[in-house]
Amino acid sequence: MDALVISGVTADDNARSWKITDVQLKADILQIDSSVDNEYTKHVLAGEHVPITLSSYHSQYSATPNSRADTFSTNINRSLTRIKALFVTFVSNAELTDSRKIPNTVHHPMVTTLSSGDIVYDPAKEIQFQLQIGSKVFPVYEIKSVPDYFFIKKAAGIHYSTFHNVDLSPLEYYTYKFIIAYDLEKIIDRAYSGINTKAGDSITLHRKTATSINGVYILLHYDSLVKIRDNSIEYFD
Repeated sequence: MDALVISGVTADDNARSWKITDVQLKADILQIDSSVDNEYTKHVLAGEHVPITLSSYHSQYSATPNSRADTFSTNINRSLTRIKALFVTFVSNAELTDSRKIPNTVHHPMVTTLSSGDIVYDPAKEIQFQLQIGSKVFPVYEIKSVPDYFFIKKAAGIHYSTFHNVDLSPLEYYTYKFIIAYDLEKIIDRAYSGINTKAGDSITLHRKTATSINGVYILLHYDSLVKIRDNSIEYFD
């Protein structure tokens, strides 16, 4: 999406009218050896199952009832066995143009862009954020500064990676690529070590002084399990 907004040129030089169509997933198809395939077939026909672990996602959009509201809470109505991570982004209709749309513009509520193009930190728009799952809150003390929000590498499972990184500059992060990330695993990047909400624990996002926000996108990353049997497939989330 960065290709749609080119740095250093005027808005008229960028792509003025675009839309996302014909979405495709490119993947490889792997074929197992026939002898291994026969063993799997015997295993399933004997009444056993083949377990496959998956990482799945649940997305939700919530419109704020009042873009100038000082406080607002968002409930996530989804119970899951193991939530690995949670990601949050904001939408401000005032920032959207022909070239800047929701897919490539993630609003930061603590920054104001002046008519001159200068970016100014506005303390009146400072946002406080906290995640509550059941009786537990994450973190214990509300997030109140920009550095406290930056847990993207940890939540994405690349915290200790020497090969992967996050392509975000400080300027991009507090202007149009602001992402709040929570890692909810007890052990970083370990399957089935996340938070269990199957007992009926509600998931709520609390924020304060969040001015100029029109909507919130929430993405849950969780572990799931598929069991393949001879006559059925079971999915557990």
